Amino acid sequence: MEKIKDILLKLFKFENIAANLTGYVETRLELFKLEIKTDLAKALAKVVTLIFVCFLGFLFLLFVSLGASHLINTMLDSYYAGFLIIASLYGILLLVVVGNRKKIMTFMEAEILKRTSKNKE
Repeated sequence: MEKIKDILLKLFKFENIAANLTGYVETRLELFKLEIKTDLAKALAKVVTLIFVCFLGFLFLLFVSLGASHLINTMLDSYYAGFLIIASLYGILLLVVVGNRKKIMTFMEAEILKRTSKNKE
């Protein structure tokens, strides 16, 4: 009878260990899910903020360009010269960016990797 009692005690202790281990694994999975949700929320907030800032920057640049074009038109007593001059400046800027796009992409990639590695530490 005592052997059966020992066997049952060992069995129940094993079940406790298994239950505790299962609870631990489930808790770790829930924690991992919460961390993923938090990281995703932070990343999404950054993206939305960046889009909003870029939109406002675009509007600012658009209206400053229109104002500068109109000012140049007034100074040159022309209807279109100011727009052509401003468009030419943007065209030159576009050519510079397109010509150096590989350098720009390499720089941006290095910066992103540097910043993400700092955030993980």
